[in-house]
Amino acid sequence: GIFDTDRQVLLDALSYEGSVSGVTLAGGTGTYDFVEGTATTAADNPTAGQPNGALVRLPDGTDSQNANADWSVTSTLTPGSPNM
Repeated sequence: GIFDTDRQVLLDALSYEGSVSGVTLAGGTGTYDFVEGTATTAADNPTAGQPNGALVRLPDGTDSQNANADWSVTSTLTPGSPNM
């Protein structure tokens, strides 16, 4: 997750291959959930047909506060470029 310690706010989070909730963060007070909306079903498990998968926000940069809608797996790696 991305946490603003000055404002005590979880700015963004990702929980995949299972829900992560009730997390205690260094510098934070209380607990935080890393699931936004519905947990994503995307998983970057390598297979023979997709040995180099990556989790991406798709459409690129979209954050609807619903992990299942925001995250996908792709075999098209685009470091430093928009997600595809």
